[in-house]
Amino acid sequence: MFILTVCATGPVMADFQAGISAYLARDYGSAFRILLPLADQGHIEAQTIIGVMYHNGQGVELDEDQARNWLLRDTDVSSKSERSAGGGFF
Repeated sequence: MFILTVCATGPVMADFQAGISAYLARDYGSAFRILLPLADQGHIEAQTIIGVMYHNGQGVELDEDQARNWLLRDTDVSSKSERSAGGGFF
């Protein structure tokens, strides 16, 4: 299990909380339907959960390629942000 800290407000936060509630209740189909649009819009935590769901076959068919795709999206965003800010891993 993992714990998420979120600093969003408004409808996005409400949708994300609804998705998390469904996920924690093991209603994976509902969680996926709620979180996928957020993930598509770039919500990093939603992307991570979608990746985990594909990895575990929760509410979707197990698909390691999709899992990897979703789980690496937040890494791509983080890396780009760090590079543009002059930071990096090296």
